[in-house]
Amino acid sequence: MNDNIEKLLASNKLQCPGCSGTLRLGDKLACSACGQDFPLLTDIPVLMPDPDKFIGLWQNRFANYIASQQRNIESNQHLIASPSIYPPLRERLKKVTRARADNLQTILELMAPQRDLGPGTPPEEHADALGSFMLMVYLLRDWGWETGEVDILCDKVMEILPDDLALESLLVLGAGACRDAYNLHNHYNCPLTVSVDIAPLMLLGASRIVSGGELNLYQIQPNNVRNAQDNVTLWKLHAPRKPDNDFLFMLADATSLPFAEHAFHAILTPFLIDAVGEDLRDFAPRIQRILQPGGYWVNYGAMSFRPGINYTAKEVLSIVNASGFRVIKQGFSTKPHLAPRESCQRTVYDCLYFTAVKE
Repeated sequence: MNDNIEKLLASNKLQCPGCSGTLRLGDKLACSACGQDFPLLTDIPVLMPDPDKFIGLWQNRFANYIASQQRNIESNQHLIASPSIYPPLRERLKKVTRARADNLQTILELMAPQRDLGPGTPPEEHADALGSFMLMVYLLRDWGWETGEVDILCDKVMEILPDDLALESLLVLGAGACRDAYNLHNHYNCPLTVSVDIAPLMLLGASRIVSGGELNLYQIQPNNVRNAQDNVTLWKLHAPRKPDNDFLFMLADATSLPFAEHAFHAILTPFLIDAVGEDLRDFAPRIQRILQPGGYWVNYGAMSFRPGINYTAKEVLSIVNASGFRVIKQGFSTKPHLAPRESCQRTVYDCLYFTAVKE
């Protein structure tokens, strides 16, 4: 175990997500008040209100992902063996199948710590597979692609925060593959950055990359490519350098944050407020609680929302202001999303950004 969990505890910013009690690390990480144990994914704490249920959900998703990839590989192998298949297609499918099999082995190895956590509590309903583990494309985008997409969000965040900001601590909620957190951490020479997400794959991959390791993954474009060479691309994912100061990781739910009051100087929510699954009128006060007085909430992302809780930009900003903040900068920024050079598809979002100061 390295010192990720020990540094998180030493920050005095953590608390039990269930009862707000004090967390202690002995033989296990546990709450001294309610006695709840919290597993560690290597040294990344699983600070969920019901960690067994969370583990069971992701074990189910992992099993579904493995089965779906194996079915895809077997299906391609049958096509490759067909005497009637178009020969150029056969050769492309061979490349795609080898790459998919290699990716599966890489993910199996990367996710071994999750498998070691045991079965947890199996979910009562079917858990989506592809929507969870196809997130590996974010690892490719953040640490491989040379499209400039990863800079757009961070450049805007730097633009709308004060020029002379001495950032004391940064929390990134919905950090994904963590490149935004990494870039901002280095830019501000931040003493402490905590990257939070609910996807073990994202944080295990980012942790390996940021710590100086390398993660090799294939980008597979079976359709919508300009030529055969673009079907499969191997990316050797690595960070430009190890971050200075404390760059830490945590699995937690943004609707049950395990942080003490006034814990952070700044909080970034990238592409989160529309996806968190909670009404913004409930979510914004939670952000306000864990920000220091005079601290900054920075948001950047699409406004898709879910049926029944759709808001306009004006309504979002009004809710933020009514939750103990003062919005000081806001606007819209156009951003391509998951647009690799190999694909003939391109999605562009009109993203709402704002900086709000805690009153």
